[in-house]
Amino acid sequence: MSPRLFAEKDLVPVPGVRGAEGAPPLVQRFLAAPTSRHLHRRVHEAVRAAGFQWMTHASAPAGHGLPAITRVFASHAHPAWLSAYFGERLDQIDPRLAPALSSNLPFVWALEDERLRPGRDDGAARFARRLRAMGIGSGVLVAVPPGYGANERALVCLSSGRTGRHWIDDVVIGRSLMFALCLHELLATHRSLADACQRSIVVSPTRQEILRQVAQGQSNKQIAYQLELSTDTIKYHLGELMRHFKVRNRMQLVSSVMHGSVAASAPRPAGP
Repeated sequence: MSPRLFAEKDLVPVPGVRGAEGAPPLVQRFLAAPTSRHLHRRVHEAVRAAGFQWMTHASAPAGHGLPAITRVFASHAHPAWLSAYFGERLDQIDPRLAPALSSNLPFVWALEDERLRPGRDDGAARFARRLRAMGIGSGVLVAVPPGYGANERALVCLSSGRTGRHWIDDVVIGRSLMFALCLHELLATHRSLADACQRSIVVSPTRQEILRQVAQGQSNKQIAYQLELSTDTIKYHLGELMRHFKVRNRMQLVSSVMHGSVAASAPRPAGP
């Protein structure tokens, strides 16, 4: 399933969220943009100031293993890269993802790296060939705290046409980290997708907790143990949730919830 691609024009302010007071200057600059066009220009300028040409911010459900990306802030991506990345399933063989997501530090990569060198007959080599064909030579990936909700993780990818990693020094890495954190603060706290704000879906606290644990990759048995419920009860709730969100499996359920805004229901005397 392809992820949702969105741009500045799809974002609206999150109601009731604090202002920019005390935030880094770059966050304040983003929030002060009067229109989506101004915001686009300011993000573009910040990407360039960090030393890069292209940028994406990708969100995925929290869990182990490689992420199933559900949303991508894509208006600053390489013009052809995302179509190839998801269309050719390069996301499943991207050798940068595992080390980037397993570290709290920015991950620097270049086509000259051992894992990306040509001549190898594996997925990493195919991945590198596609990068090279599109003129993408190096970059920095920054894993950031949960985005859009506590059940997500996010990754900011900054890339350049320059080859080699020699130019990505401590100054560039510092700028990359600051940019990633400031952009993520904007997207995770201050702005949301417009259609998500328009369709708040009421779900009981029990089902919210089930959704949270499903997004973390927990099995029905594990969820039942944590909530002190039977596995049949968990199956019942999941079935009702899938009907409610009109999906067929757990992955689609998590993706649908991540695309929307799930609100807690008012307490009830009994029932789910």
